Amino acid sequence: MSVNKNKRKIIGSSAALLSILIHIIILFIAGGVVALRYFSKEPASFTVTEQKKIQNRELIIPVEVQPIMEKMSKTSPVAKNRLTVDTPQKINIPKKNDYTSQLSMPTFKGSYTNFITKDRTLIMNSRFRNINHGLSKVDFFGSREKTEKIVVIMDSSPNMVEDVNGGLITYQILTEEIKQFINQLNSSTLFNFILYDRDKTILFNEELIPATDTYKTNFVEWISCINTNIAELGLNKDTNNPIYKSSNYVLPMDQKDITGWLKAVKLAVQYKPEVIFLLASDWGSITDPYSDFSYFVKTENLEYYLDERLSFLLNDEDKTDDWLEMTEITKELSQVAKIMRTLENQARREQLIDPKISHSIDQILWENNVEKPEWISLDEPSDIGIYPSETRYSFEEVIETLFTFTMETYREEGFPKIHFTLLEQNGNSSFNSTAGSALLTTPVKFSLLAKMLDGKIQIMNAEPPIDNVLNQNYYDILDLIETEEK
Repeated sequence: MSVNKNKRKIIGSSAALLSILIHIIILFIAGGVVALRYFSKEPASFTVTEQKKIQNRELIIPVEVQPIMEKMSKTSPVAKNRLTVDTPQKINIPKKNDYTSQLSMPTFKGSYTNFITKDRTLIMNSRFRNINHGLSKVDFFGSREKTEKIVVIMDSSPNMVEDVNGGLITYQILTEEIKQFINQLNSSTLFNFILYDRDKTILFNEELIPATDTYKTNFVEWISCINTNIAELGLNKDTNNPIYKSSNYVLPMDQKDITGWLKAVKLAVQYKPEVIFLLASDWGSITDPYSDFSYFVKTENLEYYLDERLSFLLNDEDKTDDWLEMTEITKELSQVAKIMRTLENQARREQLIDPKISHSIDQILWENNVEKPEWISLDEPSDIGIYPSETRYSFEEVIETLFTFTMETYREEGFPKIHFTLLEQNGNSSFNSTAGSALLTTPVKFSLLAKMLDGKIQIMNAEPPIDNVLNQNYYDILDLIETEEK
């Protein structure tokens, strides 16, 4: 058995070797054939054959040839705006109603305690606010703000141009500053301007308008016509007052007693501006010449007080003669003061000096050393049933009135910022005690109000009055009056 196995192994090994040898011989022969064909192959050559020319022949059937671009369908032409590098044209900003519908205005949010603003937050409701669209950085006599809707209020009463407030020079300077202020507004900022003279008010426009070049030019022409004629200072008597919205709430002040700057603010808040700038010359509607205090008057109470006081004096035999004598002297002094002012202005005109503007008889007489008779006082004011303090509104009543009609318009949006600029001689800012709060001086009242409204107050020092050219004598004027009468 073992001999047979050995024979099988030898036969298998011989067959494997023979198979390998045969494959090697086949591969050698195949490689030789390939090598022989490669070396015996001739190089490739190129031959060029002459092509026959195609003769041009006319088409037997005429064919209309049309470029491929003309065969394509065309769209109807559409007119488009072209961008140029010429000078930019003026843009017509939409009117108030259209503008506000496109861009939502920012609103104020806050809480109030005793008229003191707290937690004032400006909420931006439009995506355009992220790039300050329409916001103007303004500086109104030192009060700086960044706003989009603005109303400016300016006192244009004769008191603004009187000598005690700097005369025409100071008023003209203020007017030029106002023009520059309006000029710095962005064209997309909405604004309006209000002038007031005691109980009269006028508007530059019936609604808030964009500060475009056209409106700015119109504004300069409009304000340049105010207080240029000395014979007609203040607003025209025939001025039509704008329409005021009636309040649904009971106001501490009677509607007809809301005058001056307070009446102008009542008109301004109807447009819901974000910021109000106010330039004023005094606090109230009447200025006491003896104490230089101004206050808002209760018209009906004042008329009743004066009538009762006069009736009481005329019924008192001891004071009747004094009253009649003082009445005659007062009439005479009034005539003397007017002549003194006329003669002073004639002398100034000859020397090319600005005229003297003063509507206070007491001021003119005091400058020429003329004494006035003392006021006849009552021994017991209670005898006529009304005290003088009852003829004017208190500070608290004025503030509550302002707060009521303002919040009625703004409601949850909060109180707007109100900044005050006060024009007065020498910038007097003395403070009085609490006991005299009803007769607080003008700057103190505005200062307290500004703090309550989170606003600012600026005191403008008026130019000093020009010294009188003439030093007139009371008796010389009386002789002049007697001569003219003869």
